[in-house]
Amino acid sequence: MNDQTLLYRQVNPLWVINGDPNSQTFMPTRKDQGLLSVYDGDQITAAASWRHFTGVLGYASAGVAAVSLAECQAQQLAVHPDPESFPEHALIDFTGLTRSQRERKAAQLKAAAIARGWQFSALNQKGQVSRPAPANPDNPCSPYNPPINAKYSPLPKLSRTQLARRSALSQANRASVSSRIHRTAGRLFSRSSPGSVR
Repeated sequence: MNDQTLLYRQVNPLWVINGDPNSQTFMPTRKDQGLLSVYDGDQITAAASWRHFTGVLGYASAGVAAVSLAECQAQQLAVHPDPESFPEHALIDFTGLTRSQRERKAAQLKAAAIARGWQFSALNQKGQVSRPAPANPDNPCSPYNPPINAKYSPLPKLSRTQLARRSALSQANRASVSSRIHRTAGRLFSRSSPGSVR
């Protein structure tokens, strides 16, 4: 990496405001433990990073924003390669900072990313996010990045015979319940007489 290296950040769809990523995009969450996950732009393109993030890792992303290594260094944020996760992975280091310091630095990175513009956008003309099926079904979606436009299997259609059978069973069940109620009520009333009430 050098000063001009772009660091690609996947943007959670919930973090897009008026078409731009908000500061949360560059703010480590509690699970990140102060280390913000990015892709090393010297090793992968923005579009390829999005395909990897959504198609291989199985997470949702509205697109790719970017900051340069120099912009991180201007905020006194170190950047560490992290090839153990995958070869193109890197981390922007926010450790040791207070929350207010993180917020200020995240806002500066956001401003730089917005000025640079989307490096890749998955938003269509309707503002919906395109999302391919995960290539690795063994890796479930992160609870912090829920699937977008998830498709669910429709209820099975029943034939007329099946519908008639269900209707008959339902009527029979109602008749059985009604009969039990009447029998129970009859027993209760037969146990009491006008002279027994005191």
